[in-house]
Amino acid sequence: MKRKIVKIDLNNKNYGGRIYENKILSLLGNQYEFKRVFLLKHPVKFLNLPWILWVYVKYRFFYRGALMLTNQTTWLVGKRSKNLIVIHHIDSENQRGLSGRYQRMCDKRLLLDKERFHIVVVVANYWLNVMKKIRFHNVHLIYNSFDPALYRFDAAEIADFKSRYGLAGKPVVYLGNCQKSKGVIEAFEALKHLDCYFVTTGLKDVEIPSPARHLQLSFRDYRLLLAASSVVVTMSSFAEGWNRTAHEALLCGTPVIGSGAGGMQELLEMGGGYLCSDIRDLACMVEKILENPSRSVPEKLVQFDETYFQAAWNSVLEELLGEPE
Repeated sequence: MKRKIVKIDLNNKNYGGRIYENKILSLLGNQYEFKRVFLLKHPVKFLNLPWILWVYVKYRFFYRGALMLTNQTTWLVGKRSKNLIVIHHIDSENQRGLSGRYQRMCDKRLLLDKERFHIVVVVANYWLNVMKKIRFHNVHLIYNSFDPALYRFDAAEIADFKSRYGLAGKPVVYLGNCQKSKGVIEAFEALKHLDCYFVTTGLKDVEIPSPARHLQLSFRDYRLLLAASSVVVTMSSFAEGWNRTAHEALLCGTPVIGSGAGGMQELLEMGGGYLCSDIRDLACMVEKILENPSRSVPEKLVQFDETYFQAAWNSVLEELLGEPE
C-alpha cells in the first residue's frame, strides 16, 4: 500500500515554484499517495473562509500523518503531523497589497513554528545558507530539474518558429515573464535602442511599450522561443529562488544575462551565464553577445535531470515517513 502525504497549497495555479512541486507529484506518484488540498477553491475569496477554517482546524491540531507545505501555507503546520516544507524564496518585503500582507504573515508563522518543521527543502545554496542562519535544522538542497531532451531543437524547427511569430531577420531578446518584479521594464528601457525583437511571455502584470511584444505560447513554443533567442535577460529585482527561465534557456544553449538576485547567482555561475549587477551595464553586455554569438549547453545543469530529482525527493520523503510498517 502506498504511504500517504497531504500537500496543502493556496491554489491550483501552475507557475513558479508550483511547477517544481507538481513535478514531485508526477514523478513519485507511483510510489506515494499524494492528496491535494487547495485553500482557495471558490473564485470569490471570502466564500472560502469556512473551508479554510475547517482545513486549519483539521490539519493544524488533529492530523497525524505527513504534511507537505509551501511558504504560502506555513501557518498550517501540524502540531501532531510530520511536516515538510518547500521554500523557494523568502522575499515578502518586496510584495505589496493583500498578497504582500498575507506572505508576511506566512513568513512570520514560519519563524514562530520553526521547531515543528521536520524537513526543510530549498532549491539553491543561497537559501540553504539563509535557512541555516535563521536556525532551521535538517535543511535539504534539491535543485530545479528538467528533461534536457525537451530543450533540443534543430535549425528547421527554430526557423519555423521565427517565421510563425514574425521574429525572423533580427536578433531576438527574450526579457522573461512580463512582471514588474522580474525587471522587464528596466531591461527594456536599457535595451530599446538596439535593433532587436523584444519579447515577454507568461503572466502579465505590467505593460511593455512597443516595439516589445508579449506572446501567449504553448509549452513547446515557449521552449522554441528560448532556443530561438539570441540572448535571454532576467533582471529580477527580488531574491529569486532559482529562476527556471534562466535554467531552461541555458539548457537550450542560449546565453543568459541576469541580475543574480537570490539563488540566481549560483545558477548563472554553474551554467556559464553572465552576471549583471548594474542595469547600466546591460546594453554593453548584450551587444557583446550579439557581436560574438556562442552557444553551448552546460553539463553542470544537464546533470539535474528527472532521474536526479526523483532520487533526491524519494530520499527526503523516505526520511519524512520513516520505515514502512
